[in-house]
Amino acid sequence: LLQAQSKKVKVIELRNYLMRPGQRDRFIDSFEAKILDTLNGRGNYVLGQYRLKNAPDDFVWFRGFYDMSSRLRALEGFYTSPYWQKHVSIPQKYVLGYTNVYLLKPLSILNKSIDTTYAFETARFGKQNGLTVVDFYVANERRNQLLDFVATIYDSVMHVSGVKDFSYWLSETAPNDYPNLPVFQDKNLLVIITFFKSEPEYKAALKRIESGMSEEQRFQMKRLVSTKATWVLYPTKKSFHIQEK
Repeated sequence: LLQAQSKKVKVIELRNYLMRPGQRDRFIDSFEAKILDTLNGRGNYVLGQYRLKNAPDDFVWFRGFYDMSSRLRALEGFYTSPYWQKHVSIPQKYVLGYTNVYLLKPLSILNKSIDTTYAFETARFGKQNGLTVVDFYVANERRNQLLDFVATIYDSVMHVSGVKDFSYWLSETAPNDYPNLPVFQDKNLLVIITFFKSEPEYKAALKRIESGMSEEQRFQMKRLVSTKATWVLYPTKKSFHIQEK
């Protein structure tokens, strides 16, 4: 696989594809052998490929771009290329749905302050080869209150609980200037992406996080979060690894 030095990204896509029944592994083989390297070579930085737990027909992959302008150039450069025209039959053969996609920008929380101009180092994805957990929190018209709660309380709980490798993301709300690829851009959304070495480590961390919050704090978070969903992801054996210098 093509390997690249660490990149800074200000926008990522979380892409969850629905496969034709029983065809996920065949698609993964074709995607990794024939599509992945060319995506990376054209500025679509593939950050990982995954199987979604308890969803045998779902394939999840992440890709990043430096910013929205770079995203437009990278998407146009790839999807209008002769190479893509030659290989577009791969998703046509295996993929039933490709619109379950979140367009996100990184959020930094440091010393209880929030920075939305933050650029994320892609090497933080490439270092991990265990379990990736994506938590989606929708706070209907209360996202600012949720961000304040996370910055002042929940972020500290995560650190005290021993969770080391996690990051925060918000919806990128700039217009999707490549409408051929629809995306979710929910202004009420907060996403937390966390890496674990194994599922037992993940389950143990959940217990420590739960016990690390007071009953009042747990109630406050439930009050702020309208809906929550979680993707538990297992990387493929050839999941792309960004290499540091």
